[in-house]
Amino acid sequence: MLARDQYHSLAELIDAVKASGTQDDNFCVYGEDRDALEISARYFIAGYPEVIDDKEIYPPSVRRESLSYLYSGESFVDVVMLAQKQKPDATYADYVKALNHYQDNDDFLDL
Repeated sequence: MLARDQYHSLAELIDAVKASGTQDDNFCVYGEDRDALEISARYFIAGYPEVIDDKEIYPPSVRRESLSYLYSGESFVDVVMLAQKQKPDATYADYVKALNHYQDNDDFLDL
């Protein structure tokens, strides 16, 4: 997977997941609080938040950047891998559509 505590393009994230498969999903995707993921945006990869007294505490690197939680690594990997399985020639636009659909509906998109 890509380096943690750094920004990466969405295309880099998708390509890294496709290359590694489901072997590494121990990360979260953070970014600006937007309605949808965008292929042109850059996203921050860091660890999962800790839960202390029923409150999520983001990793220090995420707090320093004032970012919002967008996606768990587990869900991100699941969506990308399913999209790749359903449509082996999927474009980045297809992956973005599938990721945003899952984020909005908590359900996988049939490609």
